[in-house]
Amino acid sequence: MALAAQLITVIFVGSSPTRLIGYIMNIFVLHNSPLTSAHHMCDKHIVKMPVETAQMLSTIHRVLDGEEYVGYSKTGRRIKRWTHWLDGDMPDRKFLYHATMVNHPCTIWARETLGNYMWLVYHGLELCREYTRRYNRRHASQSIIEFCHESWPENIDQDTYHKRTPFAQAMPDEYKVEGDAVSAYRKYYVGEKAGFARWKKGIGRCDYRKLHDPLPEWFYVAVCV
Repeated sequence: MALAAQLITVIFVGSSPTRLIGYIMNIFVLHNSPLTSAHHMCDKHIVKMPVETAQMLSTIHRVLDGEEYVGYSKTGRRIKRWTHWLDGDMPDRKFLYHATMVNHPCTIWARETLGNYMWLVYHGLELCREYTRRYNRRHASQSIIEFCHESWPENIDQDTYHKRTPFAQAMPDEYKVEGDAVSAYRKYYVGEKAGFARWKKGIGRCDYRKLHDPLPEWFYVAVCV
C-alpha cells in the first residue's frame, strides 16, 4: 500500500496514528518564543505551516463553538463535521477551514488552554509575516489566523490565558526528548528535514552564512560544521 493510502487509512480508522499523523500536520516548536520559532522555519515550511496553523485554529473554533453533524467526503465517506456561526455570515463560502484531525496531539494541545491557543496564534501570525518578508506577498491563510487572533473561541477556558501546558511532540519516538519539545523538534528537523531545508528561497543550506541570515545557529552547527 502506498504511503499516502496508509496515512489516509490511519486517519479514518484511528489505529495508533501518532507516528504517521506527525508527517501530515504539526507545530514545529523550534524555539519557546512563537515568533523566533517562526523565524527558524526553512523556506518550504514558511509556505506550508501557515496553512496547517490555520487548519488547527479552524478546527479548534469549530469543535469548541460549533455544532457537530455528519457530512460526506468527496469520495462519499461519512465524516464528522462542525458548523460555525461564520458559515451563516458567509453562506456563499466557508471562511474557516473544515475541522480536520480533531484528535491530533498538536490540535488537542492547542485547545487545552487559552495560553496554548494564543501561542499558536502568535506563531501563525509571525509565520505569515515571515512569508511576506521572504516572498513579498500575503499568505492565503493569513486572514483566518487574524480572525483567530481577534476572536477567541467562546468555549475555551478564558481564565487560562496565562497557562501553557507542555508542547505536544508529534514525531517518531527516536527524536522525542522528555520535557524539552524544543530540543526534540530541532533533532527532528535535523534528522528528517535537512534534505530539503533551505533558507532564503532555496539558496544553499551550508554554502553561505552571513550576519542576520535566517539559517538558525542550531541547524548550522548540527548539519554544516
